Amino acid sequence: MTLFVNSAVIAAPRERVFDYVAERENEREWNPEIKSVEKLSDGPIGVGSRWRAQWKGSPVIEVETTEYDRPNHMTNHNDGPLEVTVTFTCGPADADTTRLDVAFYAQPHGAMRLMFPLFERRFRKQSAENVQRIKAALEAA
Repeated sequence: MTLFVNSAVIAAPRERVFDYVAERENEREWNPEIKSVEKLSDGPIGVGSRWRAQWKGSPVIEVETTEYDRPNHMTNHNDGPLEVTVTFTCGPADADTTRLDVAFYAQPHGAMRLMFPLFERRFRKQSAENVQRIKAALEAA
């Protein structure tokens, strides 16, 4: 299993940072690799919320929120040839800023185990860039 964590200190309140990353549709603003994202479940975001999403070069997948503790952390998970779990953790950096940690776990299955080493470096780079885009979007608002 691959794990990497990227972090940023963001000049915004923790609740605002958390709500921004919890709303999956916002990913269109900070991840240039996403092609589509659509909420499937009704009601407010929480454990069990589901989205249909597709990134460049990937099939359409279903993502589920498996942990949700506003404004502290949330975890999203998807199965498939590349099983991915992403945890967003928001903590106070100081009185006016938030530390955002994004942990990315990936477990390839089947043929993806052979191909994953080719993608891993790209995922690491994109994840680091995405955290900086989240920071920029929140600080610009």
